[in-house]
Amino acid sequence: MTPGKSIHALIDLIARLPIQVVPENVEDDIQSLRVAYSDDDHFCQALTAIGHEIIVALRDPQQYGKALGHAYEGWRRSKFQSEKESKREADLRLIFRATSGGIEVRAFGHRRLPNTVYFRGRKR
Repeated sequence: MTPGKSIHALIDLIARLPIQVVPENVEDDIQSLRVAYSDDDHFCQALTAIGHEIIVALRDPQQYGKALGHAYEGWRRSKFQSEKESKREADLRLIFRATSGGIEVRAFGHRRLPNTVYFRGRKR
């Protein structure tokens, strides 16, 4: 799949499911993800992994992932790998919280590059 098609697939998934987002934040997260993954294939894999993680989080958003504190009180995070076959440490994060019937996504992206997903999400 091409990067453009992968981006559209993620945006279509978000639009079809009971997910609340700020469109400008999604755009920012995708741009940051592109910086973290300059290789087209790896970028597409990361977008696919984020879409999959959103679906998983929707199943039980009040229990899935780990509860966060401080600036993220009431939010949860999940950590996961951009590559299915990888045995490396999870390199992606999704920050979300349960809403009535769905989730709100505050941020997603690489855990460290180009800056941490937590730093970007805190400003929102």
